[in-house]
Amino acid sequence: MASKEATYLFDLAVAIPVYNQPDLLRECIKSLLAQTIKTDFPIYIFDDASRIDYSSLLNEFSSDRINYTRHSQNLGALPNMQFALKTLAPRYRYVMVMHEDDLLSPVFFEKFDKALRSLDQEPALLLSYFHEFNRIKDLNEVFSNDSLISCSRSDLVGEFLAGKPVAFGSAIYNTTKFKEMDLNYELYQEFADRPFLLSKIAKEDRILLNTGRDYWYRSHGSTDTRWKRLKTIHVVRLLKYYADIWLPANHNESKRFKKMATQVYCESYQNLILTGNCPSYWSYLITGFRANLLSLKYV
Repeated sequence: MASKEATYLFDLAVAIPVYNQPDLLRECIKSLLAQTIKTDFPIYIFDDASRIDYSSLLNEFSSDRINYTRHSQNLGALPNMQFALKTLAPRYRYVMVMHEDDLLSPVFFEKFDKALRSLDQEPALLLSYFHEFNRIKDLNEVFSNDSLISCSRSDLVGEFLAGKPVAFGSAIYNTTKFKEMDLNYELYQEFADRPFLLSKIAKEDRILLNTGRDYWYRSHGSTDTRWKRLKTIHVVRLLKYYADIWLPANHNESKRFKKMATQVYCESYQNLILTGNCPSYWSYLITGFRANLLSLKYV
């Protein structure tokens, strides 16, 4: 059992996989350097063979906390994320991977640090809700409360399925739980980070969730092409994965799961339409119906 006096986030590193967005990374780094936590955590930037030079941007920062690695060839977004995790996991107790175009509120890490000091059980994962924004000035109106809750794997699946604004980019991994850092992106494609969040967590492990929206997620709108490789089978696999964790205790819970699963299907279908990679609407839903994961009456 972890000591209540321990400062768990002292041994923290932040990884930022980047590709062709140096202007946005500038603001991201500023938000990290502005954190109020009294810890000079290192920042690791993993450049996925960008066509745009990041060197001039990085020269703007004199901080020795910033480390830069550039790949000789493009790996892809999820493989680059996995590379970052595998590189840092052996060296740090906690590793966070965030997106280069997103920001953190100044108290993001301080909130988690304070909450960790009061827990009897060190969590396997730390997550936050997000606030979506288009322009930095939009953040002036963000109100963030101090609600942090300890939940289980099953609770977190419920958050995902209910459409709660859980920011996967804000995930802070306890590397004592996630030693191998394997993302099954071939099986789940763009969903790969979600099952990865839970794949190494035991039933008895806890997850610390910040419901104050301290992760600021930049809206992508119609320019979001991350879902272009997503197919119906990937949605089916994700929901089967969730169903195994959820394990409904009774008929009402099973009905509730299928109702929420239907919503996941509808949202996924919209992403597929956006990228032009989708079957017909009904064949998409019938695939999920045949997999016994949803009910068409909710559509």
